[in-house]
Amino acid sequence: MKRRIALFLAAIMLIGMIAGCSSSQNTPSSTEPEQGQAEEPAKTEDTGEEQAEAEGEKKEINVGFSFATQEGSFWQAIQVYTDLAAKEYGEANGIKINITYTIADNDAGKQQTDIKDLIATNPDVIVMAPMDSSAILASIKECHDAGIPVITTSRQENPEATGDQRADVFVGLDTTDQAYTTGITTIDRMIEDGYKPEDIHPINMVGDLADENAVNRSNGFKKAMEEKGVTIVQEIPFEWDTEKCLSLLSAALVAHPEVNCIFIPSDSHLASAQAAMERNNMWHKYGEEGYVYLCSQDGSIEGLPYVQDGYCIACTSYDHWPVCVKVVEEIVTLANGGTPENAVEMMSGRVVTPENISTLENLWGIDLAN
Repeated sequence: MKRRIALFLAAIMLIGMIAGCSSSQNTPSSTEPEQGQAEEPAKTEDTGEEQAEAEGEKKEINVGFSFATQEGSFWQAIQVYTDLAAKEYGEANGIKINITYTIADNDAGKQQTDIKDLIATNPDVIVMAPMDSSAILASIKECHDAGIPVITTSRQENPEATGDQRADVFVGLDTTDQAYTTGITTIDRMIEDGYKPEDIHPINMVGDLADENAVNRSNGFKKAMEEKGVTIVQEIPFEWDTEKCLSLLSAALVAHPEVNCIFIPSDSHLASAQAAMERNNMWHKYGEEGYVYLCSQDGSIEGLPYVQDGYCIACTSYDHWPVCVKVVEEIVTLANGGTPENAVEMMSGRVVTPENISTLENLWGIDLAN
C-alpha cells in the first residue's frame, strides 16, 4: 500500500511536470522533501549512512537522464518508477539521488543536443533511453570522453558498437523472450481449446523493421510459432503507425478470412487492431463464437483493459519496476567508481492473462491508471 501511494503521488507530479514544462527544459528530481514540507525526524536505526561513509561512497549522486520521448504511458512509467526506486534506495542507504531529465521529442538530433547539455553539468552518471540505437553511439562516446559513465535502458545501443561507443551497462527487458512467452501462452491456450497446430492461422504484426525492439518481438513470436508447429499466414510491418496498422491489418483480414490469431507488438496499437477486426466482424470476447485469439506486449494503461475484458488472451508486461530498480543500483555502482557485474542486464516480463491479471503486483498499467 505504501508503494502504491508513493507511486500515485509520483504520477501526479509527473503529469503536472509534463503539462507545465516545455520538453526542451531539464527537469530535476530529488529525494529531498519539497519546499514547505517538514523533513521527517532522523531515524534512530542505522540507515546505511555510516556504512557508506566508512566505505567512501558518495552520499549525493547527480544523474542526467535523456529520454527520446515522453509520449505515451510506457515512457512516463519509466520516470515514475525511476523516481520511486531512487527515493526508496536513498532512504534505505542514507544518500540522495538527484535526477535531471531531458526529453528529445522523438528527435535523434535533439537527443544528442540534450546529452551535450547534460554533460556540461558534469553529472556522476548519464542514463539514456535512446531514440535510435545507432545514432546514440556518438553521444555515448562523448560521455566517456568526458569521464562520465553511461547506462542505456529500454532500447539497447547497437550491439555491433565497440569501445567507448558501448554503454557501461544496458538494463532492460529481453524483448525477444517477451514475445516468445506471449506466443507460447497463446498457442497453448488454443491447443487446450481444441485447435490443432495446423488449424492455427496467425498474423504477425511487426512494429518497424528499423526498430531493434520491434524486430526482437517479431523474432520471439516467430520462434514460438516454429516450436509449436504453427505457420504464420502473413507478416505485416507498419512502422509503428496507427493508421497503417489499421489499414494493413484490415486488408489482411479480408485476404485471409481464415485468420484466428493476431500478434500485436505493442498494446498501444490494440485500438487499431480492434477497429480492423470490427470492420471484418471478428471482434468478440474470449469464449464467444468467432473469437480471434489476440495477443500483445507491454501491459500499458491502454492495453490491460483489453485483457481484463477478455479480448486480449495474453500480454507479456514490460515490467518497469524491476528494470528501474536495477537502473538505480547500477547508477550507484558507477557513481562510486565500480564496474557492473554484467554489461547487459536482460530481465523477463510476466505473461498477463484474463485469469491472473487481478493477482499480479506492480503492473505499471494498473498502478498508473489508479
